[in-house]
Amino acid sequence: MDVSTIAKTLSPLIGGEYDKPQDFLIALLDSVSNDEDATVFGFSDDNLRRFYNGSRTLTQDYAVLISGKLNIEKCSSFIYNRLLDDSPIALEQQLLNQGVAIEKDVSEICADLLVTAILTIASSTKAKTKKAKPKLSEIDLAKIRISNDGNFTINNEVKKFFNDLPVPIEIAADEMGYVTILLSAYANADQLDNYQNPKSLPLARQKDFKKQRENYYKAESIRRGVRDNFMPDEGVEHFQDLKNDMYDGIIEIVEDEHEDAVMRLKAVLKQSSIITLNGSILSFMPGLLGNSAKKGICHMLVNDGRISWVTKDE
Repeated sequence: MDVSTIAKTLSPLIGGEYDKPQDFLIALLDSVSNDEDATVFGFSDDNLRRFYNGSRTLTQDYAVLISGKLNIEKCSSFIYNRLLDDSPIALEQQLLNQGVAIEKDVSEICADLLVTAILTIASSTKAKTKKAKPKLSEIDLAKIRISNDGNFTINNEVKKFFNDLPVPIEIAADEMGYVTILLSAYANADQLDNYQNPKSLPLARQKDFKKQRENYYKAESIRRGVRDNFMPDEGVEHFQDLKNDMYDGIIEIVEDEHEDAVMRLKAVLKQSSIITLNGSILSFMPGLLGNSAKKGICHMLVNDGRISWVTKDE
């Protein structure tokens, strides 16, 4: 769980005394550090707002500076003293929804998560200066072949197109859309009102849930590869074209009547594997789109709110 997700989870429950979300973030970061000057690093109000909403990552220089001065107990007390009435129960439920195991007091868990997030930033490798990215429109994509390890050759240079992203133990914030609908689909098929979190699923459902997350991250790996290797505007445009093409290929199956929501899920994912995607220039890169990635794109469409496994009538 990253710093932004932690702050946004806590702020509605314990941040009522602060006028702006970024003010709460300052207090939260101050609570986890023994450095009395930890909040004075020249960050503008706009940068702090971006740190809070996740559009910018907390800087590595800041994380390194306070990494040797972190105080879990101080942070835990800051959170604990502000969790009033039913807010500890609400916080516990939010953590469960994000796949966090509740093995001790929720204030200690959040403090641990925040420290881990800061240390992760501090230990990350800074990106090296990159060469100008090529435009997709200027490349003969048919001559590019993606190998199983994610390498491709362009202009006689072997490059890494993408790394398969590891599936994190915790549910990331950008997964919550399709994860929530998946849980609803499993509950629909099992004739239950709901499954509150992935850990409450039966074993067979947990195995399928794990596979669906792997599919999502396969597609996300490719999306990031396109973003990182080509001009940003073109990469975003062409990946969106890919999603639009997938939508056109599966929407009739989505809208068909099915025995239950899981049967709809299976039928749509099967269809996604067999259709040919020609609506994006990315489709002409041999080896790029395997079945797992195609299924993952379906989950992205759920995230976007364009399809759902559960209908109003179910």
